[in-house]
Amino acid sequence: MRKLKRADKQAAIALPIILVASVFFGNDAHAHHGDTSVPSTYPLPTHYVEVEECIRMRESNSHWHSRNPSRNHLGAYQMTQSLANGATYWMLKRGDLARYLGTGNRSLQRDLAKRLRSTSVHKWDPWLQTAAFRRSMDGHHKNKPWSGLHHWAGGRWHCGR
Repeated sequence: MRKLKRADKQAAIALPIILVASVFFGNDAHAHHGDTSVPSTYPLPTHYVEVEECIRMRESNSHWHSRNPSRNHLGAYQMTQSLANGATYWMLKRGDLARYLGTGNRSLQRDLAKRLRSTSVHKWDPWLQTAAFRRSMDGHHKNKPWSGLHHWAGGRWHCGR
């Protein structure tokens, strides 16, 4: 039997570990990309359109169901779940959920907001992700647009007004 070199021994140990890890972590280690051909039909204010497109492209290449390997940043805008959850309160207050559901029934709107908070943002409909983006950009104050832009500071290229 031939004697194994040190590199061969290391490979013999590491390869099975990598293979086992790929079974358990393979899908989560890469972004899960949804259909980019499905546009959001959310009525985004004109002053946000250019920046929204830039941020969506920069953060996820416009993949609605994208998630980064750490699973901390999700969806087309790579929001944290806590940011998206906070936006649901403002989506409810500002009438976004009423428009989405097509009803003024507050109970149904509150139920949807609660379901959204228990669902990962990368699984939300594109309309709802864009609504959360808009409410976050407003900084939760309808008279202070752009105050939430800091949530998307940095990145591969600058997206700003």
